[in-house]
Amino acid sequence: MVDKPCPLRLLRAKSPPNILPSGPTRVPIASMRLPVTLICLLLPACGGGTPASDAPAPRPSAPAPTPSAPVDPAPAASTAASAPATAAPEPPKPPPPFPDAPFPPKDFEPPHPKTAREGDGKWTPLGDADAGDRVAKTDPPLMYRTVLHPHSFNKYRKVTVAAIDLRHVELRLVAGTKEPTSRRIPASERPGLIPEDDQKSLLAVFNGGFQAAHGNWGFVLAGKTFQRPKDHACSFVLNNDKTISIGTHGTLSPAPDSFYGLRQTPPCLVEDSVLNPKLTNGQARLWAGGGGGRKTRRRSAVGLDKTGRTLFYAIGEECSARWLAEGMKIVGAVNAAQMDINWSYTRFLLFGENAEEPRVHVTSKLIPKLEGSKRGYVERKASRDFFYIKTRAKPQ
Repeated sequence: MVDKPCPLRLLRAKSPPNILPSGPTRVPIASMRLPVTLICLLLPACGGGTPASDAPAPRPSAPAPTPSAPVDPAPAASTAASAPATAAPEPPKPPPPFPDAPFPPKDFEPPHPKTAREGDGKWTPLGDADAGDRVAKTDPPLMYRTVLHPHSFNKYRKVTVAAIDLRHVELRLVAGTKEPTSRRIPASERPGLIPEDDQKSLLAVFNGGFQAAHGNWGFVLAGKTFQRPKDHACSFVLNNDKTISIGTHGTLSPAPDSFYGLRQTPPCLVEDSVLNPKLTNGQARLWAGGGGGRKTRRRSAVGLDKTGRTLFYAIGEECSARWLAEGMKIVGAVNAAQMDINWSYTRFLLFGENAEEPRVHVTSKLIPKLEGSKRGYVERKASRDFFYIKTRAKPQ
């Protein structure tokens, strides 16, 4: 197909030059209308009404822009604003206390084969599930028990020890209704009972220390000083972080706001794995119990292993302070303090429920013939200070 020549181009080719006169001479407007009309009629023949590239159609002139002040460009939308809000990551949960410390303690060889009895040095779970002891129903076991005979030839000197897992339990101190005496503390702050909420998780109770009349050893509870601490005394400290410290008070120097409870005793039986030298050089009167010609009697003590995870509670039968200290060192206590003495004041009682008594009560004892009423400490008030052990609340 051959394209036809554009009539407009032919017209231009035939048009004489200088149709419009040059110079200032004016041409009547009417004389210009014919070419324009003719051009309009010929445009369709030149390709669908599209103006030729060399003869563009006139465009209406745009009005001149009005000068204006410069405008800053709008800031880009913030990425943080457009993106959905992201919740802050949860802080990591704190590691369990004493993460690398083993429990229970390792079995040990009896110190003296001649006086040893079957089972000495073997740690077994403490408690009787049939009796209703709560501690016997925990998994894993939270307390273990062993026996040893610390003397080389006297088989009647016997130390029974409970090992307590401080990773899973918590220790609390309670003032008795009468002891320790203090003029500064009103009767209203001497409950002599375990708080009702804590009775739900109660596992055991054990005795405190000497009466105030027998040394005025320090006692501080919840920021209140019943008896002022002494630097040379052994301090049993319940820290705010639920750990325990045992040591000479002047060495520990605990800050007043760092602990919840502090109970003092005569000088430490064992400190840094070393027996107190006064125990063997004739100066054992500080630990009492030698009156009336007696050198042995029932005594109690607490100790701490080197990791801080295992708390030991011991009852020594027919033991002087020295042989009780020897027993604590043998089981692994690096620091130890003698608590109360004598038949009526040394006790370690287990609590639970059973068919006979569905309410919480004393269900078992660390050794036979320990003093203690069935509903003591939970219903019947105690006149002397004591400690109780409850299960530690699990972290949220």
